[in-house]
Amino acid sequence: MDGILYNEPMHKEEIVGNKDIYIEAVEDPMRRARTQGAVIVMCTMIGVQPPDKIKLNPCAVMETWVDPRKLDLNKAKEKIKENIRLQYQNVIVSNKARHNDQRAHKSIKVEMDCSPEVVHKQCDLIRRYIREERIIFHYNGHGTMTCNHHKSEYGRSVWVVNRSHSNYTTLSLSSIMDHLKSPAIYVWDCDHAGLIVEKFNEIAKEKKREWEKNKSERHAPEPKFEESFHLAACAKDQVLPQTPDMPADLYTSCLTTPIEAALTFWFHQQKVNRIEILDRIEYLDRIDGEHNIRYTMKGELSWILTAILDCIAWQLLDDHTQFKALFREDRAMSSLFRGHILADRMMRAYQVTPVCYPDFPSAAAHPLWRSWDLALDSIMRELSLRITTKKPPKDGQISSFFFDQLTEFKVSLQYGKLDDMDAKQLPLLIQVRNGYTFLNWTTQYFYYVPLLSRYFYSIPLLNKCTHYMNYSVFSHYPVAPDVNGVPVSRRDSPVDRQVPRPGPVCR
Repeated sequence: MDGILYNEPMHKEEIVGNKDIYIEAVEDPMRRARTQGAVIVMCTMIGVQPPDKIKLNPCAVMETWVDPRKLDLNKAKEKIKENIRLQYQNVIVSNKARHNDQRAHKSIKVEMDCSPEVVHKQCDLIRRYIREERIIFHYNGHGTMTCNHHKSEYGRSVWVVNRSHSNYTTLSLSSIMDHLKSPAIYVWDCDHAGLIVEKFNEIAKEKKREWEKNKSERHAPEPKFEESFHLAACAKDQVLPQTPDMPADLYTSCLTTPIEAALTFWFHQQKVNRIEILDRIEYLDRIDGEHNIRYTMKGELSWILTAILDCIAWQLLDDHTQFKALFREDRAMSSLFRGHILADRMMRAYQVTPVCYPDFPSAAAHPLWRSWDLALDSIMRELSLRITTKKPPKDGQISSFFFDQLTEFKVSLQYGKLDDMDAKQLPLLIQVRNGYTFLNWTTQYFYYVPLLSRYFYSIPLLNKCTHYMNYSVFSHYPVAPDVNGVPVSRRDSPVDRQVPRPGPVCR
């Protein structure tokens, strides 16, 4: 058959796409960037007393869970560097890529008591290696002076040391921004950290005005430092706590090792005699397992804490787009902001208020913390009995936290007002870890499926779409009701493949 020849132009009309469908394609790339590297500047100056800082005796001395008094000076510094690198490696690098130590070593740079030139060099190397992805800049200023003596530069720079380690010198925020560029997340663990965040945003606005003024003369890219994320350990008029029983880098511990920080805080708050029989270190060493192994004590704690922190963020943030940006699009960012929520609860007990940008509502008085305290008390009671009876650890059900939430969800459905009901337990139950929710792990499949079916059918028609969209955003992958009204993951779980789906539900 001969080909068809067109003698006149065809399809001359303008092709316009559907903006609703392609909204993800035109989304700001700064939002979709992934955190791939970190520059960690540790100015602890172990053994040196800063001239204008008053330290209590005794006071907090542990850095990255290392007590420098028990080690040689050089060994203590090397141990602190290795620990903070491993902590951020766990935050940034996924489980699948963690075996590649060479890539992790290139993407995470740690410097102890360094000069401004060394910081600039490491920022340039990481940005050249990471390119357009997001970078974490972590500053620890526990061994430096409290404030800058130059009033005009107050808050616009941080303290480091010179090349010979003989004197303190300043590292300007503007130079950090020029070398690190954007996108980036900044963690400030030092006194008056909130002031640094405030001055950083002022410098970002100045750079933006300067670029708009001279953009016709030079073709420099538009600075987007105002879109950077900041996590600060205290407000601008506060200093860090020096409680002897807590680590000196309490804020950093909440961000990178939340389970260990929460347990240490629990031990510090307890006044029961049976807890004081054994040392805190011995208790922490008896907590077996890994964070990513579900049916171990540490894995159970990690699962519960992650579910509670995500649910608190879900309930506090009215804008679900912001929740998705902070807790779903970037693994490292979600981990850091979860740690900030934990630090907000813990550090307020010592009259210190952590600060973050963009602003995040305070979660210190959220009622879900009672559930966390109850779950932690139950697990620690189990650990105490294990130590007393000297029974070996075994895998299995360690805490009834999620089963209690499922029971509460059932009671709410039976006796609650279904017309305006919003199940607060559902976000906890559909919390995703390692590709599965709690509802995938439990064997009581025919127990919870009718509950979910009844809940989705009880939602008014006008609100059904809203609830579906909300819980789809909360979960890592969308959860949509099937033809029977049962929420079914698009990636079928092993339970879904083995157990047949229930029949139609009566309307």
